Amino acid sequence: MAKVSISDDSDLFWAGLNERRLLFQTCRACGAHRFPFRMSCSRCGSFENDLTESKGGGFVYSYTVVERPLLPGFDEPYTVVLVEVDEGVRYLGLYAGDVDPSQLIGSRVRARLNPDQRVPVSFAPEGN
Repeated sequence: MAKVSISDDSDLFWAGLNERRLLFQTCRACGAHRFPFRMSCSRCGSFENDLTESKGGGFVYSYTVVERPLLPGFDEPYTVVLVEVDEGVRYLGLYAGDVDPSQLIGSRVRARLNPDQRVPVSFAPEGN
C-alpha cells in the first residue's frame, strides 16, 4: 500500500487523523477557518492559528466519478466527493454509499475516519 507523504504543514492534520479527529485551522486574528493546513491565514496573513475539530457532518458540494484509477488497488468506478462540513471548510474523500452520484449534490453526509486505510477520509450518507 502506498503511504501518504506528510509535510511540515500537514503533520498536525495527519496526527489528528491517527486519533480519529478531523482537524482544520482557525486563525486567531480574524477567525477564518482553513484547510488544507497552511503557515499563514489567506484572509489576513496572520501566522497565529488554533486547531479546531470538525464534527464531521456536512453536505456534498461537488463530486467526480473516477472510471480509470491512477493507482492500482482501487475498485472502479469510484466516486470522490468534495464535502463542505458544517464548520465551513471543504474536504475531499471517497463516497461510501450507494446513491446515484448524480443525486449527491447537496446531500447530507458524515465523515468516516480510517487512518489505517489507503484513503483515510471517506463520507457516507448521514444516518448510515
